Amino acid sequence: VLKLGVKANGNYMYGMSVGTDTSTIIASILKISPTASVVVSDSAGNIKTGPLATGDKVRLKTLTSEEKTFEIAINGDVNGDGSVDIKDLLRVQKYLLSTVNLEGSSSISADNNYDGKINVQDLLRIQKYILGSITIL
Repeated sequence: VLKLGVKANGNYMYGMSVGTDTSTIIASILKISPTASVVVSDSAGNIKTGPLATGDKVRLKTLTSEEKTFEIAINGDVNGDGSVDIKDLLRVQKYLLSTVNLEGSSSISADNNYDGKINVQDLLRIQKYILGSITIL
């Protein structure tokens, strides 16, 4: 189990805020496991540098060829564009109105208070983040 200050659940890695950089996650992993191979890619499979977004992937490989891939879920970045804005707020609102479905890393990002449900509290937290009155972590 990696202790990176982030959470991992099955195939998902979450608990990161908007702006977390690929170099930060790579350095954290290599600090714990210096011989590991770490590759970060976007949702299309292209090698990625810069800020992480929901849907990005982190692939770890050890010297013993053990391999694990995690999909990233950035708090509040429901649509996977790397920011938390009105598009994410509207996506959660549409989910609550049952007009869109949220799955995988998008649903983890939407549940930004980690209570296991996507509800109006998560919607309000995204709204407050956009207005600058709270930080989402």
